[in-house]
Amino acid sequence: MPTIRDVAREAGVSVGTVSNYLNASKPVSRSASDRIKAAIDRLGYAQNLAARNLRAGSYPEIGVLLPNLNDSCYVQIYQGLERAFQGSGYFLNVSFSYDIPELESGALQDFLRKNICGLILVPAQPENREFLQNRFLDAGKPLVLLERAVPGLETGFVRFESEDAVRNMTGLLIKNGRIHPCLFCGPGDYSCEDACVHAFSDALQDAGLPCRPEQVVRAELSREDAFRKLASLLQTDRPDAILATSESAAAGVTEGLRLLGIREGEIPVCALGEEHWNRRTHSVAAFSAERPAIRMGTVAAEMLRAQLRHPDAPLSSVVLPCRVPESIRLPAPAACRPAAPADALHVLMLDTPFVRAFQSLLPNFEAQTGIRAELTLLPHRHLLNRIGESCRSGQDDAFDVCLVDIPWLPALAANGILAELGSLFRTIDESVFFPGCLDAYSRFRGGYYGMPFLYAPQIFYYRRELYENPALRAAYERFSGLPLRPPVALGEYALQAQFFTEKTDAVHCGAGISAAYDECFAPEIYLRLQACGGALFDRRGHAVFDSPAAHKACRALLDMLPFVKPDYLEATDVSIVDDFLRGETAMLITYPPFLTDAVDLRKSSLTGSIGCALIPGRAPLLGGWSFGVNSRTQKRAEAEAFLKWSCDEQIVNCYMLLGGHGAVSSAYTNDELVNLYPWLPLYRSTYEIARPTRLPELPDGRVLSSDRVDAAVCRQVYRMIGGMCSVEDGVRSAQLELEALLAEARSGF
Repeated sequence: MPTIRDVAREAGVSVGTVSNYLNASKPVSRSASDRIKAAIDRLGYAQNLAARNLRAGSYPEIGVLLPNLNDSCYVQIYQGLERAFQGSGYFLNVSFSYDIPELESGALQDFLRKNICGLILVPAQPENREFLQNRFLDAGKPLVLLERAVPGLETGFVRFESEDAVRNMTGLLIKNGRIHPCLFCGPGDYSCEDACVHAFSDALQDAGLPCRPEQVVRAELSREDAFRKLASLLQTDRPDAILATSESAAAGVTEGLRLLGIREGEIPVCALGEEHWNRRTHSVAAFSAERPAIRMGTVAAEMLRAQLRHPDAPLSSVVLPCRVPESIRLPAPAACRPAAPADALHVLMLDTPFVRAFQSLLPNFEAQTGIRAELTLLPHRHLLNRIGESCRSGQDDAFDVCLVDIPWLPALAANGILAELGSLFRTIDESVFFPGCLDAYSRFRGGYYGMPFLYAPQIFYYRRELYENPALRAAYERFSGLPLRPPVALGEYALQAQFFTEKTDAVHCGAGISAAYDECFAPEIYLRLQACGGALFDRRGHAVFDSPAAHKACRALLDMLPFVKPDYLEATDVSIVDDFLRGETAMLITYPPFLTDAVDLRKSSLTGSIGCALIPGRAPLLGGWSFGVNSRTQKRAEAEAFLKWSCDEQIVNCYMLLGGHGAVSSAYTNDELVNLYPWLPLYRSTYEIARPTRLPELPDGRVLSSDRVDAAVCRQVYRMIGGMCSVEDGVRSAQLELEALLAEARSGF
């Protein structure tokens, strides 16, 4: 194998000259360079970079940490870096932060373990000055920052002149009559995004226009979050143009406008884009600035290589200008929107975040059908009564469509409140739903009475960083003799709750339980009843609650209570989730819709701070909601159009992006959605073992009301909690109450 000495001898130069040529450490004359290159080619010499860097105590790897490769700007930056480092003897080691500080910290630690010789970084945590200074710059590892400054850190820096581009583009929009534009931008602690906000505000003020808070929308600079923020914005405000600081955000806004029924050109979208050879088709935006992203990558590479060659050389800061069109031509702003239909479809729904997210999609329904849907939102505790009351003939506020908790559906159908929808279901492919789910969400005595809307199985959520902590794992094994893992059985669940409450300072309490009212407390009882093999009623419609299984289930619940947050009698489904997300509890069982912030949940999933698994006991309740139609509605055709629209695959996918959980099965295997929300496959697999609460059908057609059944059971368990009765007496009393309900129903009262 030829050596560097062989190359020097062949080229007629010194070994030092060959070294300078190979490492670009000192200038080498053109003639000497040509001779060295020819000698290398003839001899087939390959530089042993590993040996060289082992002697030098470093490795020829450049760390590159970008937010993602979904945005074309970062793709082009990487292209510039790759081209600049090609043939340099350095290798690029690329990682992605997704703008999540924890992921960035992990990637930086990985780079340090690999002993990289330099770093190019788009920082996700600009406050991280001390770490970057101590671990990189002071350790002799040069660093170049892109776009986002780190205050107080003296290093190479390359950025776009984005603020001038935003100022000029805002001015162009105003000249075209768009006097109420909106800026979609990233977090305020990113210097480039903050500069864009100031430029946007200045441009409005220069034109004598105010800049109101709602005109600046902070988003995660992803297509999905831009879509979510747009859906929320349009519920309260309607800009006449939107400017986005990234092509990804512009794409999410553009797609959102189309889906939400905004006519093309009515709200033009412009963006900070990138240079492309084809200016007409590269951007989804109406027009865009051209940022030299490839050039940014090249400049950053040259800057880092210069620092590697000359560590003491002065540091530089480069600002790359953006090209903005001198003029644009947009359609004239619409003087006013067409008047909405006066006679709206009245929809009665649950007042909860997942419904408010769905509400933002209603403009799409109106655009598709010409039918306006008007929502009335009520708390869970009052919704069932309102459904019954509003069905009285002659009532002005009677609903046309209502959202029905699936345990309510049999009683509402049997009492003639819900219309039978067989003709509608003959036009729908039932295979789009989870297999067999229509039995729980729709069917009653051979008819169809509901359209599946929200799929909600019980899921076990836990603080993964606690379960993976070596010290806690060892302590739990000493405490219990078992490994610390998501609990499989109810006893293991209680044991872990005791451990986290009594034996650690990691959290305030082991678990969360909601018992503020029957609707949230009953699932805690029923999941344990199912896990122990018990039931409320048998297949013949007889009450069978009084059983060893019910005794065991109630004791399992009582065993948990010393180790849950003490306010459980006032806690709701929403409050226990808030406690969990704040880090006050280690685990809980709940329905997915109560973890409504999809962005935060995705971050937690990616960083490993929240995990999810099948519930202890492996007998989850199948929860969910369906849309039903008032049997007395005068708008039957419009109501059926609404139900059919609600289960459209595209609408369900959009709803999932907003944090909902549809019952269309394809959404849980959609690769893009699963990439965004890694917990979806678990939700889908849970369906196979989840079971709904079944209430008996009586011979005369009557069906027990689920709220009265819940009240009978919960009343006795509350008595057990208060020490007013034993488990045996409470279970027996609940059995007698259930039997009385059955007798009352059979007697016709």
